[in-house]
Amino acid sequence: MRYFDVNQTSPAERTYLARVAWVDPEERYAKTNVKGIGCVTFSLSSDDEVWRETDPPIRGAKVVLKDLRSMDGGWRAFEARYLRPEDEDFQQTSK
Repeated sequence: MRYFDVNQTSPAERTYLARVAWVDPEERYAKTNVKGIGCVTFSLSSDDEVWRETDPPIRGAKVVLKDLRSMDGGWRAFEARYLRPEDEDFQQTSK
């Protein structure tokens, strides 16, 4: 899936819509695949405060990713949460 804030210029400033591809509850991180970007991981550790939800994501869930940074040959999101109904306007522009 693509980012849906086309007015921003860098990956760190854009907001991305993705599906959770894999969750590692022991290591406390999840992976997604963002079209045009590739694999994007995000932390589930409460210490990092990246995942903004109380319950962990499940495989296949739609998530919103922000503040992407290149790390160790891949991308990492430093802000992540579930897609919400109020995000529908953004989701429509990402198609």
